[in-house]
Amino acid sequence: MSRLNAILVLTLSISALVNCPATVPELNRSVFNNALGLESEDVDMLPTVAALAAAGSGGVSGPQIQVSPSSVDYGNQGCGGGNIIATITLQNIGTQPLILATPFGFSGSSQIVVGLPGLSTIQPGSSTTFTITFNTSGGASGVKNGTVTITSNSTNGSFTISVTANQTGSC
Repeated sequence: MSRLNAILVLTLSISALVNCPATVPELNRSVFNNALGLESEDVDMLPTVAALAAAGSGGVSGPQIQVSPSSVDYGNQGCGGGNIIATITLQNIGTQPLILATPFGFSGSSQIVVGLPGLSTIQPGSSTTFTITFNTSGGASGVKNGTVTITSNSTNGSFTISVTANQTGSC
């Protein structure tokens, strides 16, 4: 049997440490400044160490999307100012891969254009971005609204982003 010294440190609160399910005798637990260290010298224990890490990481079971910002307001924009771009970050805060259905749904003003995300599958703890662009070069003055719908396999369902801009002059 191969021997390997593997150390995995997780940031956990002390109260989470009390409830840590480390029942395997080959694991040593220790606390250093609110971090839990799990150590095993047995390569066969690495899947157990990884499973304990996932259980204690505080991640949501399954894929879960977090969107930032959750709405876009371009404010007052004059005619002919070109494209104004907002970048949206999609993060998977869950424990399973997040699979995005692309392209995203959109309803609203034709002056608002939704880009594609950099990734269609986001691994746990990872993120990707996409853009929402407001084109000030066309259309009549007035408020322009839109809704972007992000559909995925997220355990917290689909997500909508409200988009608003006020064009202050006709082109």
